[in-house]
Amino acid sequence: MSENSDSPETVVDRQLVAYNDGDVDAFVAEFSADAVVTGFDDEEPMAVGEREIRELYGQQFEAVSPEAEVLSRIALGEYVVDHERVEQGGEEMEAVGVYRIVDGEIVGLWLAHE
Repeated sequence: MSENSDSPETVVDRQLVAYNDGDVDAFVAEFSADAVVTGFDDEEPMAVGEREIRELYGQQFEAVSPEAEVLSRIALGEYVVDHERVEQGGEEMEAVGVYRIVDGEIVGLWLAHE
């Protein structure tokens, strides 16, 4: 669990470092117990809660060793919007992640990519 005094940007930065390191434990630690990860075009969430987030990203980290670079960022209150370049298994794409941070934890992540 993250400290409540951490800014939303700090929380997202730690999550990004864990993502790039393929450290599923550190990655999941930035999310609240009931966090939701969803795609903008999806009717159903990709993952709900720490267990499902761990499964989703743990499999991804093992399969393709993804790496993300923030191209630009907007932060407003409890929201952080990142435009990222993501490499997965030798393929590169651009993505947008909208994070909602409450009490030092990611409670929602909405994803879109090309």
